[in-house]
Amino acid sequence: MPGQGQSSSYSKAGDFFLAMFIVLSLYMDTPIFIGLSFSEMTWMALAVAGIVLCTLRLLKGPTSPDRAVAVDTAATVTTAFLVLLGSVFGQQFYLDVALVYAVLTFIGSVAIARFLEGGF
Repeated sequence: MPGQGQSSSYSKAGDFFLAMFIVLSLYMDTPIFIGLSFSEMTWMALAVAGIVLCTLRLLKGPTSPDRAVAVDTAATVTTAFLVLLGSVFGQQFYLDVALVYAVLTFIGSVAIARFLEGGF
């Protein structure tokens, strides 16, 4: 246990990350890379990470329903990613594609669920 006036390495690391968070939050809407702000890049990275995790579940899934849920979740995250792209770039086309993609994904998910239940 550190003595009086000394701080542990944990609190130093916490102070560092708190300072970095404050600095980055000040520049959230400032373009950093190819005209994208920090918050836009963060949301895009989270969407890509979600798609990667769903793909891993799709490949690893021990049962067919696990794989079906992974595909459905990946499609939902992809739809959200398309909406984010439409918002970032200000293009209506991405929103139209996201809407059509969501409807087709829903129909496909219902078809897969019926097939897995033996309804065909």
